[in-house]
Amino acid sequence: MTDVLPPCPAASKTYSVLVAEPETSARAVLAAALGAAPRLDVVGEVADADEVVLRAARTRPDVVVMGAGAPGMSVAAATRRLRNATDPPEIVVLADPADHARGREVLRAGASCLLPRDSPPERLVCAIPAVAAGYVVMAPAFADQMMEGSTRRDLHDVLGRTLAAINRKGELVARLLVAQPDRARAELETVLALARRSIAEVRALAAGYHLGDLATEIEQVRADLEVMGVRVETARVPPALPRPIQEAFGWVAREAAANVIRHSEAGHCRIEIWTGGRTAHLRITNDGARRAGPGAAGTGLAGLAARLRVVGGALVHGPGPDLTYRVEATAPLGG
Repeated sequence: MTDVLPPCPAASKTYSVLVAEPETSARAVLAAALGAAPRLDVVGEVADADEVVLRAARTRPDVVVMGAGAPGMSVAAATRRLRNATDPPEIVVLADPADHARGREVLRAGASCLLPRDSPPERLVCAIPAVAAGYVVMAPAFADQMMEGSTRRDLHDVLGRTLAAINRKGELVARLLVAQPDRARAELETVLALARRSIAEVRALAAGYHLGDLATEIEQVRADLEVMGVRVETARVPPALPRPIQEAFGWVAREAAANVIRHSEAGHCRIEIWTGGRTAHLRITNDGARRAGPGAAGTGLAGLAARLRVVGGALVHGPGPDLTYRVEATAPLGG
């Protein structure tokens, strides 16, 4: 992974920036570099995390840039205070990539950007408009550390459904732009809402992601599929289903929904959950499957089999009659 950021986005406005850095010389360099950049306005310089909260309340910057070594309250605590404001700024934190515990902490608190303390000024100048526009920016040096605690499988399974929906909705917007601009704008609002959710999911993943209960996961799957125009039938989650099985089935539901979005033209999806013979079952069936079938070329369903093995379960999936596709998970009930 190379240590680069995407090309600088074109700034559509002038962004106000507050700088918090304990080292006097580093603070001066930061303020000078940001102040010289087009469409960036440095509205203040402070030396510690306590003062940045007070100064931000007065100046109301768009973005706060904080060095992770700032004295006073912790940078994570300052980030949390800043993000809880009525009109919160976006937070850029400059830290040591080796200190991944601190990286997780500031992301959990609400930071939108993590860059190494020795990043060249032009990289920071590029990052500020990006985070002000709603993006999360993380230098690869930090991303590599985050992956130690959140596996690549977790990244795939947490973000897969949301990113698949963004992709499909984005394609729809592109088709509608000329012929139906009003509908295109409405669909774009959905894309933006999904993008905001993906940002929250990235932060949750960095902090140590945990699924909600199965009923909550099924409801989110239903909502996402219905946004994509799929009619969904769902069943009530059986009472007293053990938490480990709920979590394993929640991952299955997420990946199955992502595959419905990616790999089908589904109009209907049925989600069934039941227990019988000391076994819990989850079955998800959709119509509109493409000939190759969902997941045929991917590794998501294979990863789910590994998750189910943890609870002694198994996964079967494959095409059915009339262009349907079925994903079914089973897990033994204790006792």
